Amino acid sequence: GILAEARKHEHYEKPSVRKKKKSAAARKRRT
Repeated sequence: GILAEARKHEHYEKPSVRKKKKSAAARKRRT
């Protein structure tokens, strides 16, 4: 349904964006 589509869309991110988020998450975890 619509929710599934939205979720798929949310899941897809540009590799550069994903990398940025990953590094940010790693930084958060480290603290």
